[in-house]
Amino acid sequence: MKYNITKHKLTPVFTFPMLLVGGAVTTAHAETENETKTETNSSVKPLSTEYRQRLENIRIIERIKKAESQEEKTALKTQKLNLILEQKKRKLKFVEEKPKEEVTPKVNNKEVSVKTTRSETTTPVRRQTVSQSRSYSTPQSITSGTLGKIALPQSTVAGNAYGHGWCTWGVKQVAPWVGNNWGNAYQWAASASAQGFQTGSTPKPGSVIVWSGNHVAYVTDVREDGMIQVVEANYAGNRYLANFRGWFNPNGIQGSVTYIYPKA
Repeated sequence: MKYNITKHKLTPVFTFPMLLVGGAVTTAHAETENETKTETNSSVKPLSTEYRQRLENIRIIERIKKAESQEEKTALKTQKLNLILEQKKRKLKFVEEKPKEEVTPKVNNKEVSVKTTRSETTTPVRRQTVSQSRSYSTPQSITSGTLGKIALPQSTVAGNAYGHGWCTWGVKQVAPWVGNNWGNAYQWAASASAQGFQTGSTPKPGSVIVWSGNHVAYVTDVREDGMIQVVEANYAGNRYLANFRGWFNPNGIQGSVTYIYPKA
């Protein structure tokens, strides 16, 4: 900086270095331009496939408008359709290949691991309870080979003082000649003998069999081999009158056996 001395003032004079036109300036400008180009090029991203396909589609539409012959239009339309198909295929492929994001549940902003366990729910099977009341077809009569038809009244007949359903009751139902005061079944042989009834060890149709094990029955049929058939009550808990056993050997099953014979 220099000073000019005038009459009353001291004026500073500024001098500036001249910029060189040529090599240095040009070089600096070139470097700046190159840096700008480099920055610009680095910021430009390549066009996506989808965008390029859209541009191609627009070009094809413009070419169709300008096409003169029908054949050229048809070819361009076919090219357009193929391009559309390719776009759709690409979208489908993108959807199929897109990885599924696993969502981790959070509780109070904390990730928790959830284990999925297969719970098999067993549907309870309702069992239909069927009330099966065993109804026995109580017989009203039987036919004896010796005695013929024998009525089996299931309602207590007049003159029967024994409890309904007991073996003593059953015999009194079909043998009215039996006494009402003979006691329990095992006492019948002695009670009958005391009242003048004959007793013995030989089975006969129409007689009463007494087991010392406390059971009585009415004999309906006898075979030569000693097998008999009877009608009885309270056999195996069945508190009605019937022939439950068919032919059977009466000996050795309920103690000793005694027969009471009716009076002639």
